[in-house]
Amino acid sequence: MYFSIGDMCVSVPRIEVRKLTTLRRPDGFTQYLLTLPKEYGEALRTEGVKSFYIIYNQALAAFPSNTATIEDLLAFLKAHPELEKLFAKKP
Repeated sequence: MYFSIGDMCVSVPRIEVRKLTTLRRPDGFTQYLLTLPKEYGEALRTEGVKSFYIIYNQALAAFPSNTATIEDLLAFLKAHPELEKLFAKKP
């Protein structure tokens, strides 16, 4: 697998454990935050990425919204049924 964001090119995706943080907002609602690795976040910011499409069920994947459309992502998932199985697995 190969992806490129600006000067950050990686031939093998990195896999990291990240923590889910729960915040209680003053209005009483709960918000959930998942942080990005610093160097990846900086590279995204340099490229002007401010929003993501997320694909989730039992698993989660995020794609910068300026690099793909929802139709692109659905076509990709349809072409790779093994990913669809991964998203359906129970933890």
